[in-house]
Amino acid sequence: GRPLSAIDGVPIAVKDLLDIAGTVTTAGSEIRRNLAPAQEDAEVVSSIHSVGLISIGKTNLSEFAFSGLGINPHFGTPIPGYAPEQRVPG
Repeated sequence: GRPLSAIDGVPIAVKDLLDIAGTVTTAGSEIRRNLAPAQEDAEVVSSIHSVGLISIGKTNLSEFAFSGLGINPHFGTPIPGYAPEQRVPG
C-alpha cells in the first residue's frame, strides 16, 4: 500500500536495444524480428522496474543503433522536427 519510490507508477518507454521479459528485442533489425522473446529483463530494466517505473513499450531506432539519423527501412523512420499532430518514437 506504499509507493516504491517518488517515481512509482510513472510510465516509461525503453529503447528496443534492451531486453524486456516477454518481448522480442529487435534492435531495429528485420533479421531479429522472429527471435524468441527475452526470458528476463536487462539489468537496467530490472532496476527501473524495482523503483516502480512502468514499461509501456519500446522505442524505435536506426538498425543496430548504427546511425545518428534514425533512418530505419524495416520499422519506419521517425519524421524529424516538431509537429503537434505527430508522435516520434525514439
